[in-house]
Amino acid sequence: MWIREPQKVSEEIEYLGTTDMCVYLLKGREYMFIEGGMSYVVPTLLRQLDERGVDQSKITKFLILHSHFDHCGVVPFFKRRLPQIEVLASARTKEVYGKEKAIHFIRERNRAMIEYYGMQREAAEFNLDFDEIPVDRVIKEGDRVDLGNGLIVEFTEVPGHSSCSIAAYVGKIRALFASDAAGIPNERGIIYPIGNENFIQFQRSLAKLNEYDVESLCAARNGVFMGKDGREFISKTMRAAEQLRQEVIKRFGETGDRERVTTELCDRIYAEVKTVDIPKEIFLRVVKSIVDNIVDSDISQHVA
Repeated sequence: MWIREPQKVSEEIEYLGTTDMCVYLLKGREYMFIEGGMSYVVPTLLRQLDERGVDQSKITKFLILHSHFDHCGVVPFFKRRLPQIEVLASARTKEVYGKEKAIHFIRERNRAMIEYYGMQREAAEFNLDFDEIPVDRVIKEGDRVDLGNGLIVEFTEVPGHSSCSIAAYVGKIRALFASDAAGIPNERGIIYPIGNENFIQFQRSLAKLNEYDVESLCAARNGVFMGKDGREFISKTMRAAEQLRQEVIKRFGETGDRERVTTELCDRIYAEVKTVDIPKEIFLRVVKSIVDNIVDSDISQHVA
């Protein structure tokens, strides 16, 4: 089963935000936000929390699964609104958020989406400008957080999409939150393996994630995959990743031209993924990194 539209998934999981920017609320005795989206979804989140009668005083934690601009935009707002919130992220994410250049880039991308949706009035009303994210607790491999009512969140490091990526697993309900480290599904459910920082490492992280017993895969875009769809999500991403790796090797072998392979791949995937918040020039850099990593790895294997 595939739940695309934001709604209550279970007693423990609220799917909030939009299909493009999924935000989750994990509910034990304490509540934890997972995924930070972009700031333009704040008014939607507030409405959803009110409509579903969520007691916001129980929200004590905000988990950032990686540092990218489209996964942290709502965090400063909720940190100001709910001072009890403890922000959790990897050590690398904390390092990134300590750099003014990174904060400036995140701020500009969030502002661009507010302008894209014509939400300047709401941005001023709610103070949606991105300023900073103080990471209160660094999460590392093997750490656990007990939210009460049997909801113990276990963490694992899954670099590849980014060096800062972590995933969260809740054994009681067999739910996995891995953000883009699990792959990015589009509106038709096709999964794209965007291992832009280190594609080979991304594949290793997928193998690691595939060891979990998953009933609900809560994606960063396009919702929740449950039952058979949840159980097979990571294995599908693994197959897609290997197919992409082989495609890049084949096309580079035919053309010997990295730029051409990158452009062809970017044009195809960008048209299919349909992420309006990521400009094509940024996506092109992502694809270039994927192509370079795959080609360089293949060359080094043959040399060895």
